Parts: sequence; structure tokens; C-alpha cells
Amino acid sequence: MRLWRVWVERLRRALLEHDRRHGGTEPPPKAQIFMARHPVVLGLLAGVPVGLWVAHGLSAFDDPVRLLQASLFGGTLGLGTWLTCRLERRRQAHYARNGGFRRTLSQPPPVMDDTVPVWYEALHWLGYWTLCVVLVRLVGQAQNPPFTWVQSAFYAGFIIVAGWAARLVKERRGRGR
Repeated sequence: MRLWRVWVERLRRALLEHDRRHGGTEPPPKAQIFMARHPVVLGLLAGVPVGLWVAHGLSAFDDPVRLLQASLFGGTLGLGTWLTCRLERRRQAHYARNGGFRRTLSQPPPVMDDTVPVWYEALHWLGYWTLCVVLVRLVGQAQNPPFTWVQSAFYAGFIIVAGWAARLVKERRGRGR
């Protein structure tokens, strides 16, 4: 039993040293604090919807064996999420007990440039356009005859450009005040 405790303590120290080396002593963001404070809620929010989604995907509501498989999958995911949140809570408690998170007052925070890279902006607009194409196509199915993919792409492009122009006008009016 003593050997087990020594081994667990050495493993804990090694993990904390690894955490310190990779920035674990920095103050956590709000999402990480929320995750540590609500492990049960997040475990349920992760496990239940995914379990239902897997059950639906397997058509398991009529077959008890598949329903059990889907329930075990969702339960395992929920327990894994809960365990991750509990470990994060313990990590934050460790740093709070031992002097809190390190704050470097000598170094100012790095200056963040507000502009995003061009490739990211292009990918962002492409994602908007793709989503808009699918939505216009789905709405266009109610028409007689329904919209084609080319028509949907054209209308989606028009919607995206109109939204972009409206945002530009709104920003310019806001700067003028």
C-alpha cells in the first residue's frame, strides 16, 4: 500500500510539473472556470444528447441491444466529461492552495492585432456562403418549380453581399458620431 501511495504522489508531481511547463500556472479563462464548477451539468449536457443522437443513428428505439449500446456510449462520454471537469477542478484548487495563479506584472500583455489573416477571412465568408446556399435551397424547395443549385448559389451570394454592405453602413454611421 505504501508503494502505491509513493507511486501516485510521484505521478501527481510529474503531471503538475508538466502542467507548469506548459502554462498551467496562468489564470484560466472563464470557460475553464465554469467547466470546473459544473462537472455534473456538463457531463449530462455531453452524454445525453450524444447518446440520443447515436440511438437515433442506430435506429435503436425498437432494438433493446442497440439501445443499450447507445446508452453506454452516451454514458461513457458523460462520465469522461465529468471526470475531465473534476480533474480540472482539482488542478485549479491545487494552484489556489499554493499561492494562486502566477501573474506577471513586469511584462505587459502582448498587443493583439485586430485584423485577421486574409485566408481566414476568405474561409469565413466561404462558410457563410455555403450555409446560405443550403438554406436558400431548402427554402426554395417550396417554390414551384424549386430553385436549382445555381439559383440558390446566386441568391445566397446576393444575401451575403447585402449583409456585408449593411454592416459597413452601420459601422460608418457609428464612427461618424
